[in-house]
Amino acid sequence: MEFTVNIFNKDDAAELLGELLGVSLAAAYAEFNLTRTTIVRYSWLLDVYHQRCADQHWQMAARAFLLFLVGCTLFSDKSAFAVSVAYLECFRDLNSCGGYAWGAAALAYLYDNLREASMHQTRTVSGYLTLLQAWVYEHFPTLCANCCRLSQVYDEDYPRALRWKPKRDKGLVVPFRKALDEIDVDGICWTPYREHRPKRPFEVVSLFRGWIRWGPKMYAHLPDRVLRQYGYVQTIPGSPLEILTLGQLYTDLQTVQLSTWTGFVGFLIHISFVEN
Repeated sequence: MEFTVNIFNKDDAAELLGELLGVSLAAAYAEFNLTRTTIVRYSWLLDVYHQRCADQHWQMAARAFLLFLVGCTLFSDKSAFAVSVAYLECFRDLNSCGGYAWGAAALAYLYDNLREASMHQTRTVSGYLTLLQAWVYEHFPTLCANCCRLSQVYDEDYPRALRWKPKRDKGLVVPFRKALDEIDVDGICWTPYREHRPKRPFEVVSLFRGWIRWGPKMYAHLPDRVLRQYGYVQTIPGSPLEILTLGQLYTDLQTVQLSTWTGFVGFLIHISFVEN
């Protein structure tokens, strides 16, 4: 299920806080005066959560908890202490929010932040960095040798990211740049999740080739360029220019993406067929 959020002003944000969390307009504007925009602090949101639990307003408490959760994980920003009120709209219908494409949303949000992080003037990066770090550890074992270690209590029933225990370092980037410059194909693990697949099977929909979206941001997702990561034989990828223009996508988004998906998946060859 697709869902998106809109950018709005303080009046809209205050009204949303009142409707979905039971926060008074005065309390909402007081918080916005502190943050100077339509974000709320985690500490403030935690207080709202405890108040709604005490009042036994369980749906409002659940929304406050979920907003806190996505703000700390999927949609973390550079402030490191607050979350946008815009995401609260995602939890208006608690019965439906479990069906939203959270993985695609988190990936689009991370793509956006990685795009910004690639700029020379950018000093920090935000987004779902647990996902990014775990991906790096799994695919570049030589790169992470000095920055993390394997957990001694990890079990394949656990989320994969718990396999790693990062070390504290001095934040130096030069050793990592040097290691990346010197790495060759043998220093990359293309299919690191084989032993994890019995517990967490691969979702073939991950091979979707097209646009993924979160809010007003849309980014091209091109798995055909890195098929070995998914356990498939790498073929010559299609041109990124084959992805349709935004105008065409907005005209008939679901039909276009479905036809792109079904046309792409038929040409894949799983590595197991070659090995056997």
